[in-house]
Order: sequence, then structure tokens, then C-alpha cells
Amino acid sequence: MTVQVKEFELLVEICKHLRAEGARPELATALQRAINRMHQEQERAWARNHRPEPAPKWVAARLAKEDAPLMQRLLEAGYPAEEMDHHESDLYIYVTPLTTKVIEQWCREHEYDRAWHCPTFYDQISGRMMYDCAFQYSDWWAEKAKTAP
Repeated sequence: MTVQVKEFELLVEICKHLRAEGARPELATALQRAINRMHQEQERAWARNHRPEPAPKWVAARLAKEDAPLMQRLLEAGYPAEEMDHHESDLYIYVTPLTTKVIEQWCREHEYDRAWHCPTFYDQISGRMMYDCAFQYSDWWAEKAKTAP
């Protein structure tokens, strides 16, 4: 899909307006997904044509955001590794002020919906609230990478 710069900027403004109004959240979410897809296509097109030169600031900024996985951010913020649990690639952590702060920052940076990417549930053993962060257990991915063909 090819979109002119002015059209792209208009879509972004419409999305911002829809989110601010709050009247049509499903429309704002669908528009945000379309904007993200177009942005990814721009990144791929730039990468195909400009490999030898340094990346522009917006590509470098996006890559920098994606460098620190959520699990690593939590450990760096001081969340104890022994309180982390997982099922395959899903990371389970207790809901605390620290984890909430880190998760909300991570969601804002990546334009994720916290309720979708890290929903909460009650732990059946302790009875405490936990976040279920989809695909964020880094150790599982590291093991997968070792066994990949």
C-alpha cells in the first residue's frame, strides 16, 4: 500500500482525534493498526534501499525500543527473578507498583494496549493478581533460537 506523506499524517491526526474523543475506540484501534502496518512497510522499503548508510533517527529509535525486552526491563528495575513464572513464552509476574510502572511504560513506547498484551488474572496458588505478558519470557525464546534449524 502506497500512501503519500500528507495522507499518512492525516490518518495519524484522525486516529489521535478518535482516541481523544473516546467515542469509537474500535475504529481508533483499527486505524492505529493500519498506521502501524504502513509504518512497518516504510521501514522495510527504507531498509531495502539504504542498507549501506546509517539508519535515520526514527528507525534507530524504534530499534532501541525493541532492544530491551520486557523481562529484562523488569529485572533491571529491581523485580526479583524468583517471582517470575512462565508458561512457554508467556511471562507471569505479580501486579505491584513497580511492575505496573514498567509495563505501562513499555506499552506506551510500543503503542500496545496493556489489557491486550498484559492482561491480569488471579494466581490460583497465592491468590494474588498477576500479569500474563504474552510472548515476553525471554529465556524460552533463547532456547528456541538454539534449537532452530
